[in-house]
Amino acid sequence: MARFGSLRTQYFTEDNEVLAGGSVTFYEPGTTTLKTTYSDNAQTIANTNPVELSASGVLPNVFFSGLAKAVLKDSSGVIIQTRDPVGDFSSDDGAFSTWSVDVSYSVNQVVTGSDGYFYVSQQNANIGNDPTVSPTEWKLFVEKIGFDGTVDGNVYVVDTSDDQGIGNVTKNTVRALVPISSVVAANVATVDFTGIDSTYDEYQVHIFDARPATNNTVLQLRTSSDGGSTFDSGAGNYRYFISSQTDAAAINLSNSGSGNADVNETGFRCVIKFFNPSGTALYKEFIWQYSNITDVANYEQGIGCGQRAAVADIDAIRFFFDSGNIASGTFTLYGVRTS
Repeated sequence: MARFGSLRTQYFTEDNEVLAGGSVTFYEPGTTTLKTTYSDNAQTIANTNPVELSASGVLPNVFFSGLAKAVLKDSSGVIIQTRDPVGDFSSDDGAFSTWSVDVSYSVNQVVTGSDGYFYVSQQNANIGNDPTVSPTEWKLFVEKIGFDGTVDGNVYVVDTSDDQGIGNVTKNTVRALVPISSVVAANVATVDFTGIDSTYDEYQVHIFDARPATNNTVLQLRTSSDGGSTFDSGAGNYRYFISSQTDAAAINLSNSGSGNADVNETGFRCVIKFFNPSGTALYKEFIWQYSNITDVANYEQGIGCGQRAAVADIDAIRFFFDSGNIASGTFTLYGVRTS
C-alpha cells in the first residue's frame, strides 16, 4: 500500500501561485488507464479521479496499491507535471521484491528474478510469466553494478530514450576474470587449487612474487584428475617447452632457478592459462609468460607452454619448487567468463 504525498503538501502554479482548483489524475503506470485511489488506509472509500485540490492547493488523502502515474493539472486542465511511476517501491505487491507466480504486476513494476537480476514489467496484468525466461513480458533492468561498470564480466548499456523514463538495458558479453581462490604462501611445500571444473572453458593463475626457501630452485606445476587426492608425478607425465622440449615429471615454469637472497628483488611472477580442463578428448595445455630473478640476481623473462602428456581431465593443480618450500608469494586462480 502506498500513500501519495506528504502531510500538508501544497501545490503551486508555474507563477508560484496557489494551485486552487487544480487536480491530480492517477493512472496505471505507463498507461492512460485510470487507477482507483482511496481516501482511507483500508482502501474502502474510493476517491474521485482526478482528485481535486483544495482552495489552498492541498491534496486530500490518497492511498493505492503498488505503483501509479500521477499527472498534476491546473484548474483549466493544463498539465503542469507528470510523475511515472510513483508509489511504494517496497510493497508486497512485487515492486523490487522477489517475483511471485501468483502476483499480477503492473507495467514498470520492478522485481528480482530467481537469478538475482532486476526486471521491469512491460505490461499490466503480468501474471505467471517468469521474468528470467519471458523477454516479451519483462526486460532486464539492472544488476548490482560494480565500481568498474561490469558485473561478472557483463557490461550493461542503458538506453534512457524510452518514453517511460526507464532505461532499456542491454547486456554485452565481454571476457573478464572472475576470482575463484587466492593463497598467500608462507613457508609451505605446495600451493594447491581444487574444484576446477567445466564452469569455465579457460582458467588463469596469477603468481606474484613467489620466492623459494631453497636458493636456485624452479617453480613447477602438476595436475590431478581425482580432485587433488593425488597429483600425477611419473617421469614422462608432462612435457613442456621454454627453450627446448623436455619430457618430465612436472612442468618447469622458468628456464633458471629462482633466487632467494636479495629481499629487494621481485620474486617469480607469472600468468598461466589453461583450457577446457574437464574435457577428455585432448591433451591439456598450459601457456604462460613469466619474469624471474635467478640465484645470481640476473633478470630473465620468457614464455612457455606445457601439457599433460595423456588424455585426462584436470580438476586440481599444484605448484611447488623442485626443492624446499615456497617461502612466500601470492597465487590466485581465476575463471575467464565469456558468456
